[in-house]
Amino acid sequence: MNHWNTKIQMEKWLVLFSL
Repeated sequence: MNHWNTKIQMEKWLVLFSL
């Protein structure tokens, strides 16, 4: 598993919650 993939997913969720 790539750690970057998890980081990107977390950031994407944060953006969705920010909306």
